[in-house]
This record gives sequence, C-alpha cells and structure tokens, in this order.
Amino acid sequence: MALYVVYAAMGMLESVSDGAAVAVLPQAVPAHRLDRANAQIAGTQTVVDEFVGPPLGGFLFAMAAFAPSAVTAGAFLAAGFAYWRLQGPYVVPPDERLARPEGVVAAIREGATWTAQHRVVRLLVVVGGLASVAYMIPFSYLVLWARDELGLSAAGYGLLLSFSALGGLLGSVVASHLRRLLGYGGAIVAALTLGAASFAVISLTTNLVVVAVALALYIAHAVVWHVLATSVRQRATPVAMMGRVGALSRLVGLLGLTAGAAVGGVLASVLGLRTPFAVAGGLFLLAAGLCLLQLGRFRAWEDEQTRENP
Repeated sequence: MALYVVYAAMGMLESVSDGAAVAVLPQAVPAHRLDRANAQIAGTQTVVDEFVGPPLGGFLFAMAAFAPSAVTAGAFLAAGFAYWRLQGPYVVPPDERLARPEGVVAAIREGATWTAQHRVVRLLVVVGGLASVAYMIPFSYLVLWARDELGLSAAGYGLLLSFSALGGLLGSVVASHLRRLLGYGGAIVAALTLGAASFAVISLTTNLVVVAVALALYIAHAVVWHVLATSVRQRATPVAMMGRVGALSRLVGLLGLTAGAAVGGVLASVLGLRTPFAVAGGLFLLAAGLCLLQLGRFRAWEDEQTRENP
C-alpha cells in the first residue's frame, strides 16, 4: 500500500513540475525560439525515455533490486537542483498580475473562463482532448495487437516500440521547419492528417515493415503536434494564466486518455484488433478538419504575434 502512495505522490509532483517547466519556458526563451526549445525538450525526452531509461533500468536491476529506485531518486534530486540553479526572475511581471482568486476552485474557474474566450487556445485544448482519445483507443491494447496480429514476441514488441521512437526524434527535428513553411495552423493540420493516415495504414496491413514505419510516422506526428500546440499556448497565454491554462490542457488530455482506453477495449472486443485503428484514424481526421476550418484564425493570430514580437 505504501508503494502505491509513493508512486501516486510522484505522479502528482511530476505533473506540477512539468506544468511549471512549460510555464517558465516563455520567460527563459524569446518567443521566436519557443518552437526550437520545445522541440529540443521533446527530442531529449524521447532519447532518455526510450533509449536510455529502459536498458539502464534493466542493467541496474540486474545489479540490485533497489538500484533503479535509488538512481531514480537521485535523478529527481539532480533535476530539482538544476531548476534551483536557474538564474533569472521567473515571476509574473507586475503589469500582468491579476487579482488573486479566492481559493483553488476560483483559480480553476478563472483559467477555464480565459481559455473558453481565446478561440485558438480553446480549439487546441479541444483538439488535444480528441487526439488523446484517438491515441489511446489502439494503444490501450497495443501489446495484444502486436502478439496476435503481428506475431511478435515480447522482445519483438520492444524492438517495434524502440523503432517507432525514432519517429519522435524525426518530429523534434522537423517541427520548427514545418511551422516556418506552413504556419502554426497549417503545420498542425498536416501533423494531425499524418496521424490519421498512419493509423489508417496500420488498420489495413500486418506487414511488419509497413506497420513499423507507419507507427514511427505516427509518433513523429505526435511530437510535432505537441511541440507546436505547446508553443501556441505559451505565446498566446498571459504569464499570470500560464499555469492554469496548461493545467486545464493537461486535465483534458488525461480525461481523453481515460475515455480512449475504455472505448478501445470495447471496440477491440466487439470489432477485432485492427478496426479500432481505423476509428482512431477517423478521430484524427476530424481533429485535422476542426483545425482546417480555423486556419484563418490561426493566420490572424500569427500576424498579431509577429507585430507584437517582430
């Protein structure tokens, strides 16, 4: 029981830390470099999470059962020290400070109200929730699909995930270039369309090479979407609202993951293991369509940002 409490506390604290990091970044990096900064963070996370963490964890566990937990604790301490060493007044500027809301509920309501009134940020929150549902529909049973449809062993499944993680590195490299070429709105539409196409391809074949490439392209789309949506939110949101708007976006995403897992399980039981990929692809196509309809608003917002931050 104690272990569950510890891991739940770690999850909550990590959410606070991640939210604070996203909120601080716009004060540490000029607006025109946010895309690159977010892409560098995403690329680093991909490398550490997918290529460093798993083999290191296995090596440490082979040395001693407690070693992975001990090293993880040390990594948390090192990360906290690195944040503590940051130089700069990372606070809300006096001219952007708002009246302090009375209580947590009032603060949440204030953040939700601001988000609802900003059409571009509101759209991204809604699309983020929809994309989370679509992502989790097939990923909730991915290991079962890999075993039954692709005939992969546990080792083969691990290799498939490692290969797909290369798409995350690709996404982190191309995200800022894609934004410069197509603008935020166009790049986000392109990324979501790629996600839809990737899942559509996976639903139609069991060819391992095709599936691996499609899965890597799906992960690439996810990183591009995350980088650009985060940059838009950071550039559009006042510093005083950054934490609340980011927390709302994260909450909607987590609710989407929960709903997607439930829907994915039902669809897989009723329609088989491949059809849910097609359903998820359709949801990504819907998300791309919602953004496509608002391209004019994206362009108007970008023009305004260019005037304010030439």
